Amino acid sequence: MKIILDTSFLIDIFRFGVDVSEMGDKFYTVRGVMKELRELAKRGEKKNASIALKWIDVMGVKVLESEKRRTDDMIIDAAGKEYAVATSDRELRARLKRAGVKTIYIRARKHLELG
Repeated sequence: MKIILDTSFLIDIFRFGVDVSEMGDKFYTVRGVMKELRELAKRGEKKNASIALKWIDVMGVKVLESEKRRTDDMIIDAAGKEYAVATSDRELRARLKRAGVKTIYIRARKHLELG
């Protein structure tokens, strides 16, 4: 399964120590997520955002392009029907559900759930 990773999910997997190996290895993200992580690495979530950026590089996560300006809109635009989206953002999950896109989220700070 192809999975688009959102900023909130990337931060949370390192914050809570969630094992994502069961998700496979076809990970993608969007330009807006990379920008958000770089900004968070400079302030706020320095540790987890920096680790996420390194992990993206090591894992060879591909960055998808979109004409949209907002990160959530980029994700929805890129997802279509062939991707699932991993996010901890409830509002984004609701929008994705309405668009017919499968989501993956962290439940109880340690389990991955497909919705």
